[in-house]
Amino acid sequence: MGAQSRTQAREGQTNEQSAKLATQGYSAAIRPKKPQEALLLQWGDAMKVLLVREPYATLIAMGKKIIETRRYAVPKTINTSRRIGIVGCNGSQSFLLATCCIAGSFKYASREQWKKDINVHKVKPNTEFDWDDKTPRYGWLLTGIFELDVPQRFYPRGPSPFQEADYPHEITKKICA
Repeated sequence: MGAQSRTQAREGQTNEQSAKLATQGYSAAIRPKKPQEALLLQWGDAMKVLLVREPYATLIAMGKKIIETRRYAVPKTINTSRRIGIVGCNGSQSFLLATCCIAGSFKYASREQWKKDINVHKVKPNTEFDWDDKTPRYGWLLTGIFELDVPQRFYPRGPSPFQEADYPHEITKKICA
């Protein structure tokens, strides 16, 4: 199958998966079937992951959201030349959906600038993540987004947005390349 055919097939799968993720939470079809499979996904190489609430994580994985918004700049401890995982969280479940690089961050100077970027940060108006005049907003530019064909279960270790994830070598070889 040629590169273009793989991309077209993947986009069809992505749209179907995304619809399930967005409307029903995570589909049972992408959850590990046995507890042993879930445990295996915790062993192996470590990589940094960023926890992102749904539906924003799915939008990132699909390449539709290329600016992640936060109330702080990218921490200096994050190596912007290395790939990180994007973990979608919907309350009870979390899955590694994609990898990308964070090219850097910038501070939004005004509500007008914020509104101008709505097509790339995808934050809906009048939500808890929308602009407010009291709290600064930063945009993190996401590059090289790679959506996983099969999302991998992730078990967060506390509330920190950046965490270490251990996955079997054959998975990290694909997603950290």
